[in-house]
Amino acid sequence: MEDTQSSIPIFYTDTRYGGAAGASPGTGFTRHFTQSEDFFIKFDFEYLTPRFKIHHDIDEKKPDDDYLAALDGTLSILTARAPEVFFGLTYFFDPQEIFKPCFFRIHESGGELFFYLLRLDFGFRPNYQSIVDRGDNDVSHVSRTDCLFLEPLLIPLLGFEGEGASRRAVVKSLISRTWIGEYGRGYFRQGIWMDNDLTKFFTRLFLDPDRRPYPYYPFQCNYRTVCAMPASFGEESRDAAAASLKEAVASLEPALPAVQDALKKAVFSEDLPVFRELKNRALPAAGAAWKPVSIRAYLNAQGLKEYQIEDDAPVA
Repeated sequence: MEDTQSSIPIFYTDTRYGGAAGASPGTGFTRHFTQSEDFFIKFDFEYLTPRFKIHHDIDEKKPDDDYLAALDGTLSILTARAPEVFFGLTYFFDPQEIFKPCFFRIHESGGELFFYLLRLDFGFRPNYQSIVDRGDNDVSHVSRTDCLFLEPLLIPLLGFEGEGASRRAVVKSLISRTWIGEYGRGYFRQGIWMDNDLTKFFTRLFLDPDRRPYPYYPFQCNYRTVCAMPASFGEESRDAAAASLKEAVASLEPALPAVQDALKKAVFSEDLPVFRELKNRALPAAGAAWKPVSIRAYLNAQGLKEYQIEDDAPVA
C-alpha cells in the first residue's frame, strides 16, 4: 500500500535506551528473513514480550504509565543483551502503532541528512512465539521468544519543522505517486501500487549483476522516496549505508519521472530501456555498503523456509 506521508511525527521521546556507553559488537544474535520476507534477529537467549492494552486513543501523543512500564520491562533486557542494536538511538512514541516502538537517529553524509528509523514489532507470531500468559479482547498476549522482528530504514531528510509535540522530520520526497490503478469489482476491488517494482528497480540498479540477495532489498521505495536498509546494526554500518544512499539518490533523482512512467506501463524487468540506460552509468559507490553481504536459504525447526544474512563484517 502506498505510504503518503512526507513527514514523520515525533511526539514523546526518551533517550534512556540508547545510552549504553562502550557497547561493543555482539555475537549474541543473527539476522534472518522469514519465507514471507519479514526481517528479524535471532538471539541466543529468550525474553518475554510486553503486554499492551489493545484499545487506545490515537490522538493521545504521550504514552501512559502502564504502556511505558510494559515497554521498559522488555527493552531493559534487550538493550542490556544486545546494546549495539539500540546504541545512540532515541525512542519516540507512535500512537498509531503501539505494538511497534520506534527509535531514530540523524546521520549526515556529504552535507545531506538521513533519518535512521528503527521500528520494532511485538505483534504475536505463532511460529516464533509461545504464549506464557494469554491475552483477551483488551490486552495482548505475553509470549516467550528468542526472536525480535524489526524494520531498520535510512530515509533522506530535508530537516525538521515544529517544536515539542508537533515536531516532524520532513522527508525528502522524490516520488510523486506510486498508485497505478486497481483491479476487481465491488468489495473485491484492490489497489495496485508500484512500490515493490521500484524497490526491485533500485536494488538491481546499484548492486553488482552477480549479487541477488533476495529477500533482502538494500534500496527500497518507502515514504515516497528512495530509502536504504543497512546490512547490520551500529553507527559504522548506518554511516556506510547513508553514504551509499546519498550516491544512489544523486544518481536516481533526475531519472525518477522516467522510471515511474516506465513502471506505470510495465512490471519491473532488467530489459526496460530506462533501467539499461541507468545501469550503464550507475555509480559503484552506491552499492559499496552491501558488497560483503550474502544470503543463505535453509529450513527452520518447523520446516519453514528462512533466509540468513551472512557477511565478512561484524554483526554490529
